[in-house]
Amino acid sequence: MLKILDSFFAKNQKLKYIQGFHDVASVFIVLFGNNQGYYLMEKAGKTYFRDFLTTDIGTLGILISEMVLALLIGKDKQFETIF
Repeated sequence: MLKILDSFFAKNQKLKYIQGFHDVASVFIVLFGNNQGYYLMEKAGKTYFRDFLTTDIGTLGILISEMVLALLIGKDKQFETIF
């Protein structure tokens, strides 16, 4: 699996690995085989997962924190005064 991911990220240098993407890739490879699975993984990585694979982990963490805060404020208005 490591060689498959290395090949994918070498070919798509603007994308960065995120934790868990190997799980996504392995599903495609196991279900569809190396050739078709790689194609489907690449298609998913470049479309559906693109935003996650192009955002560095710091920025992604900030986005997640903002989303969680918005959910907390939506659920309990007292959180708005804390932050």
